[in-house]
Amino acid sequence: YQIPDGANEIPGTQKGNACEEANEQSKESTGFTSTSASPRIDTTAILSGVKRTVLSKNFKGGDAVNVFGGTEINLTQADIEGMAVLDVVVVFGGLKLTVPPNWEVRNNVITLFAGVEEKRNAQVQGVSPVKVLLITGTAIFGGIDIRNY
Repeated sequence: YQIPDGANEIPGTQKGNACEEANEQSKESTGFTSTSASPRIDTTAILSGVKRTVLSKNFKGGDAVNVFGGTEINLTQADIEGMAVLDVVVVFGGLKLTVPPNWEVRNNVITLFAGVEEKRNAQVQGVSPVKVLLITGTAIFGGIDIRNY
């Protein structure tokens, strides 16, 4: 039995290698990059990656969920008054937080076969007790990096 020409094509598509086209679309859609001026951030990365830059001058916190995925959150252009709370869930994934050097960062993350590593410059001067980022949540078989560069 022979398949008639064009029988394996998807209607509305052009001829070509469907596997190659799907692979290229997959590469383009596995990551998400954006900039936000919102005072809250909510990201979810499941088998994918997310990069987010926060520009809000009144950052309040948010949620970051990673399951077999990774998220990079850049807060260096944001500002807070008082305390902002970022709740995280990292399962077999990673979270990289880049924070301004003058913020105080408090870590209340529960870890199970995971780690939270503070990679901020040890000689940071002028940390403001008025600008506090509280990180809460859970990390299981994953990692969280906190840095200011």
